Amino acid sequence: MLKSVKRPDGEVVSFEYDPLGRRISKRHKGTTTRWVWDGNVPLHEWTDEEDITTWVFEEGGFVPCAKLQNGESYSIITDYLGTPTEMYNSDGKKTWSAELDIYGCVRTFRGRSLSDCPFRYQGQYEDEETGLYYNRFRYYSPDEGMYISQDPIRLAGGNPTLYAYVHDTNAWMDPWGLRSFTQAVGDIGEKYYTGVLKTQGFKIIDVKYGSNNGIDILAKNPQTGKYDFFEVKSSTVGSFNLSPDQMSSKEFVQTRLLSAREKGVISPDLYDDIVANMGERKLVNVDISRADNGKLYASNAEIKDWH
Repeated sequence: MLKSVKRPDGEVVSFEYDPLGRRISKRHKGTTTRWVWDGNVPLHEWTDEEDITTWVFEEGGFVPCAKLQNGESYSIITDYLGTPTEMYNSDGKKTWSAELDIYGCVRTFRGRSLSDCPFRYQGQYEDEETGLYYNRFRYYSPDEGMYISQDPIRLAGGNPTLYAYVHDTNAWMDPWGLRSFTQAVGDIGEKYYTGVLKTQGFKIIDVKYGSNNGIDILAKNPQTGKYDFFEVKSSTVGSFNLSPDQMSSKEFVQTRLLSAREKGVISPDLYDDIVANMGERKLVNVDISRADNGKLYASNAEIKDWH
């Protein structure tokens, strides 16, 4: 992880992280900014001179939706990719707006300070002291359109150059700085069907252990008492394809469950209970459409047996 940056003016900006790679402090010119995290997103930040700022994100994702500071609340408006575009105070007055180019550079801005909303593409936090975007496991340079260090998971990240960002910022993103994926589409489908299951009384069990890793949805069926497994495929063009290791649902589920237990995502007792009470395995194909305002939404879902 990046320890420090020496600026052209000779000033040094230094950083500290917790064991999970989450940045917990940034120091520049005697001022230290600190963070407390809620899972994979920052919850609170503060300095010795300023009170706590609280950030609110969409459940289970990297899309910021609100800011709480000095007794005031602000609503954050994002585009269909989850990139902040506007911010409004509780009186409905616009206090911040920005537009990015295809590399993530701020092309236009209106407001008091660009840092009032430091989030750029999903998972990115802009440091005004360096111009770099903190992207969890790496730092991204919008001026260069690439990361400043190699992918820590090397070629497993699906990036042959090891430095590049996603190949198409209109649909892809990399909130971890590890691997690009179509979260803007995929998350919509998963969130939609998770909501459907919750309304039916299913209990959702989180078994994911990283970016795009694990079983999409594991839910305890309220009628059977068994654990059902759902592989969700989302598409804007009606194309739903399984990866080679997803062709055998039984083997795929068993492998992912074991990995989740080994990584501490689920306890050994819960793992044993799931294995002893395995229910149905289903494929959920979700059609994603675009509304007139540009927002993506789930328009239809088809459920099939997952053999």
